[in-house]
Amino acid sequence: MTNSLLTARSKTSPLNWLPLTAILLSVFAVDILFMPRLLWQSDALIWRQESASILEHGRLWIDAATVADTGSVPGQSYDLNPIDGRWYSKYGIANSIISIPPMVAERWLTGSYQPGSPTDIRLLNAWNISFSLSLAGMLFLICGRYTSNPWHRCAYVMVCFFATYLWYYQRAQGGEIYQPFFFAATYESLLRALKRPKAPSTPWLAAVWFFVGFLVLTRVFYAFLIPLTLLLCCVSAILHRQSWRRAISILIGGPLLILLTLGWINNLKFGSPYLTGYHQWRPEDHSLTGSWFDGVYGLLFSCHWGIFIYFPVLLLSLPNWQRFIREHAFDAWMILGIFGATLLLLGSIPTWRGEWTYGPRYMLFILPILALPSLYVFEGLNVRTRRAAGAALLLGISIWMQCMVNRADFWFFYKVEHPLDGRMDRDIAEYLFDRPEAILLQDMAGHRQNLDDTFLFRQIIRENRLTPEQLVLYRRMVLDALDNTNLYWWPPPNPAAQQKSGSP
Repeated sequence: MTNSLLTARSKTSPLNWLPLTAILLSVFAVDILFMPRLLWQSDALIWRQESASILEHGRLWIDAATVADTGSVPGQSYDLNPIDGRWYSKYGIANSIISIPPMVAERWLTGSYQPGSPTDIRLLNAWNISFSLSLAGMLFLICGRYTSNPWHRCAYVMVCFFATYLWYYQRAQGGEIYQPFFFAATYESLLRALKRPKAPSTPWLAAVWFFVGFLVLTRVFYAFLIPLTLLLCCVSAILHRQSWRRAISILIGGPLLILLTLGWINNLKFGSPYLTGYHQWRPEDHSLTGSWFDGVYGLLFSCHWGIFIYFPVLLLSLPNWQRFIREHAFDAWMILGIFGATLLLLGSIPTWRGEWTYGPRYMLFILPILALPSLYVFEGLNVRTRRAAGAALLLGISIWMQCMVNRADFWFFYKVEHPLDGRMDRDIAEYLFDRPEAILLQDMAGHRQNLDDTFLFRQIIRENRLTPEQLVLYRRMVLDALDNTNLYWWPPPNPAAQQKSGSP
């Protein structure tokens, strides 16, 4: 396909405003309807403390009393700077910057910032929805490169958003919703920068480094995108015989600015430009010291962290990769190269699972782009064919799974699993980890009146894994977690469960 046709397809014509509006309204309506009632208790709470410190005091460090109240192990969420003796969030500064607008809005509306208040949760939900809409618009634009039918583009966006675990992260008030947007914007900007007949576009190349920079300052792991982007630029220059004379300053200056900014922030927070925040608490778990085979296998094929289980659109894309490579070779090899590098690097890090979360969250940023060949599925889809029935069954099961998980407490699985750490035998471990979380939820919810009928409780009781007193407390905790639903509008939560969880 010629560059002119690709360029034409990437433009949203006036006739496409109707489907674009339709997809944005659809995403908005579903996200509003299913917005969460609970606050995602995770890393985001720490970097919002940094945001508050920036807003209220114009500083990055966090009060020692605040750190002590969390009971966090030094280095687990906060790092102690040995030079100034102060505590800092170990997470990327971009997370804190992105968290500032809803906090400013809360101060403007209520006069103060109150973490976890009903207003705080509503504004964080609204902020997440704004990123969801931005990602939906970006994916709609990108899909225009590969199909001329705008309604196929709408279908792809809806499937990615609500038939995969991306739905969970549209609701969880963390960082996993804006990372796919930054990567999608990087992808689109890179194609616009490189697919020029004579010379790359310097404004679009600058946009590439802007979005890559935000990713790197969000999570230092994304620094691998810097050399990969430089490599892609070199490949493009060779393939298209482009002159890079005018763009060379952007090509070199962009990554230098990113690295200098990262080093400056690291020096302020951790006392050295070479420290990333992951050096104080179990540093061996955050370096390339793991078994890449176990990590890669787990990310691809395990039931609890496998990308095909949690993002089944990838299964629809598999039969279409040959055609995608044939028609869009540069795009395809770029996507596969970045995916392969991500898989190998992440799989070699012992914490590749990204636990205390849902699904393989570290892989989420690339999956909506990796699944692009599934667009071809919509072209010849006839509702009477077996192909259509198979696709509908696959996506229908995944939608059911996401509905089950999204209805429950964000941390339901870990509330069930964590008290059993060190107490489970192989059968219990397989029950918990060798199936998607939705199956566990369905089993527990279906036996709510008598949890002892579930395999998990039968095994705990038979093997005496908990004392009678512990079993009573554990059973009560599971029931409370089942009652503490996580939908803002319905059904009303159980008051006792809500009070025990600390929800507003």
